[in-house]
Amino acid sequence: TPFHGGVGLVANGGIPKPTFWSFKFYKDLCGECVLRTEDMVVLSTGDGGYQGIDLLLSHVTECDCLFCTSDYIALGALKALHRHQVAVPKQLEIISVGNAYPDLSRYSIPSLSVMSLPMEEMAAACLMILCQHITSFDTAVISQQLEVRYIARESCGE
Repeated sequence: TPFHGGVGLVANGGIPKPTFWSFKFYKDLCGECVLRTEDMVVLSTGDGGYQGIDLLLSHVTECDCLFCTSDYIALGALKALHRHQVAVPKQLEIISVGNAYPDLSRYSIPSLSVMSLPMEEMAAACLMILCQHITSFDTAVISQQLEVRYIARESCGE
């Protein structure tokens, strides 16, 4: 197979700054496992994922799993891998973060494995914290843990 051992990261990054910090977080978290991440910073769109695969295939030959920071990036990556005749998941597995539009990942071919974020719960928690800050003038940092689920599908051999 053209890939062997390691993790590739195709992430949204650059401008605006919150997006950059998100990319920096993923890159720091992955540490030395991530290969050539500076070449795979893309827009969080299907086109971004498609272009990210062209960069990945031109630079990296040592990964067997691709981690995409959005469903849209992963869907574009799937299309580009199909064009390059890379068999998912036999040659390269793909995991996405998000699950904002479950039907997109569930019905893609192959169906996309996802780290599902609780978007509604995150929004509700943010709103509650904001209201607390506004009404009490308390600017203390508040942290809350929410459950993230892994949904195994065909893109990881499930």
